Amino acid sequence: MVRTVKEQRCRASVTVLMADCDMHIRQAISNALSTEGFGDVRALRRLSMLRDLLTGAVPDLIILGSEMPDGDSIELVREVRNGQLGRNPFVPIILTVWDSDGILIDEAVNSGVDLILAKPLAPAQLFSRIDALIAERKPFVVTADYIGPDRRERGSPNDINSFEVPNTLRDKVSGTPIDEDALSDHIESTLRQINASRLQQASLQLACQVEMLIRAYASGNVDQCAKKHVGRIIACAEDIVIRVRYTEFEQLKGLCESMIKVAREVYRQPKKADHKQVDLLRPLSQSILVSTNPDLRYQQPAEDIENMVTNYATRVRSRIAAARAEADASLV
Repeated sequence: MVRTVKEQRCRASVTVLMADCDMHIRQAISNALSTEGFGDVRALRRLSMLRDLLTGAVPDLIILGSEMPDGDSIELVREVRNGQLGRNPFVPIILTVWDSDGILIDEAVNSGVDLILAKPLAPAQLFSRIDALIAERKPFVVTADYIGPDRRERGSPNDINSFEVPNTLRDKVSGTPIDEDALSDHIESTLRQINASRLQQASLQLACQVEMLIRAYASGNVDQCAKKHVGRIIACAEDIVIRVRYTEFEQLKGLCESMIKVAREVYRQPKKADHKQVDLLRPLSQSILVSTNPDLRYQQPAEDIENMVTNYATRVRSRIAAARAEADASLV
């Protein structure tokens, strides 16, 4: 495609970090990007090199191979999305794969990547995907255990918060000046909103898991399924403890720690657990849910939780199915 001088100049300002252990793939992608006018392309052979760069550089696009000899690429994506690595958790990320194994793809879509592309890559395919990220990148959705592009179909029930996140790739290609201070403020503001949303989602998941655990005990179905619910209760409560720090909800730390203590006792011997201990988890979880979800403060939480539990598994399955369907389409 022949581009105007302005388009070439704008693309020259885009920073692309590309990591792949295969030298031929690195060269092919790097050369193709340069031909398209991308001026700052850094081709890396190791995941550790990408990690080092992300501590200082603020890329506009990351293209990452799933098979790296010195680490887990999918875990790196999770760290970026959760704000644990790099300065911009919303940077567009394309993951490239040789193996379209179902487990790998499921892990990839749940890590928060924007796109998954099969190797070997045709330049036209790569650039059409990059153009899509520029023109119509999807908003991010937030749940207790996911942050990343919204893969639900248009018109899906709006029961999960979504956010328009910063997209410096789009801004630079369109020639929009980027104020670094304004960008940092935008990222921090969005992260605060996302943390509040994830806190709400985590408290919802916590209450749902407690209800499902109590139902398991009431039906006498105390098996590995019950132990799975207890494990998730502990994980949710621990996540909330981290998220309430330095927020208006910091007082919930004590409630969560009480839940964790009780849940760990139940986890050790689920079949011998005192039912009073199990029942104690319900008021604790409902107090956390009502505190983090203002709309429930003036309603009857028990009635709402009943509906939440009914819809919870269906909603999660729907999100995973939509993500997998999109990944499968990208691999064609």
